[in-house]
Amino acid sequence: MNIKDNVKKVFTNAENQNGEHLEDCTDIKINNLNIDIGEHCTHCNKDTSLGSGLFVNRIPSDAEAELILNDEKFNVTVEGYMCYDCQLEYLDYLWV
Repeated sequence: MNIKDNVKKVFTNAENQNGEHLEDCTDIKINNLNIDIGEHCTHCNKDTSLGSGLFVNRIPSDAEAELILNDEKFNVTVEGYMCYDCQLEYLDYLWV
């Protein structure tokens, strides 16, 4: 499952505060939304699942992201894993 599928799943059964089903995203108020992207890297979106070659050195991770719905931008947190290559880039960034 890719990121778009995960986001689509979140909004397929969206309801407002009164429990009424929303037909579109125009009535959705997004505050502090966390999106679980499964076994993908939160920084480069590489697959880190077992058998991908990136499973052993991955670490749980989250990252700030921007979700765009109907030309409106929302700040969200993406949850998943960080692959080894992105960990190295992050460490290089810290040491500069």
